[in-house]
This record gives sequence, C-alpha cells and structure tokens, in this order.
Amino acid sequence: HIGLEDGIRVTVLCATHYESTVSFYKTILTNPVQTDSHTIFSLMTNPTSNLELYVYNTPTLKTYTLPSLTLHFYVSDMVAMAIKLTTVCSSVLENISDGTWLTQDPQGNKVILHDKERITALL
Repeated sequence: HIGLEDGIRVTVLCATHYESTVSFYKTILTNPVQTDSHTIFSLMTNPTSNLELYVYNTPTLKTYTLPSLTLHFYVSDMVAMAIKLTTVCSSVLENISDGTWLTQDPQGNKVILHDKERITALL
C-alpha cells in the first residue's frame, strides 16, 4: 500500500490491456506511481485521507465491468483531451450534453469527462 491508510481507492482490474489502460488514465490524470503490477493515481490528498485510482494488472484473474459504474473526471481543456484520447488511445468520445462527454477505458468501463471551463461558465 502506498499513501495514507484512511481513504478511498477505486480499483480497475486488468486481465488484459493493462498498458493501454494505464495510458488512457495517464492521458486524463497526472503523476502516477508505477510498479510492474500496478499504477496508482492520487486524485485527492489531505492530512487525514486520500482518494486514489488504482490500475492493477491481474492476468490470471477473470475481470468484468460493472454496467452501473461510471467514473467521472473534470478536465481543464476538453478539446486537447479529445485529441489526445482519440489519437493516443483510439478512444471514441460521445457528446452527451453541453460540456460532458462519454467514453470507455480499454477495459470497457464507462468514463464521463466534464469540461471544467464549460461547466464553470454555465454556473
């Protein structure tokens, strides 16, 4: 375990496509801590707890996606993000509302990206 003991860790298990899944989340998030079998993205840290996204390589485990689960992220520059995701990760983005886009990670998990600038302008 890396980090504080108190907090929330969201884990994406990868039986296949581990490297492309890490690349996908590296495109959206920053500063991962990597080992041979897992990558941790620190999403929020304060003195008493933390929030992490944990991508774990599990080639011997049967994994599946949860249809009721969707990961949400706010991004600063949606245009640049869309270009990176479509060229680097071959992701398909679907505009589902003003400033909000739906895509999938290489494991098939739903990911919603919120354009931080657009959302702020609407408030």
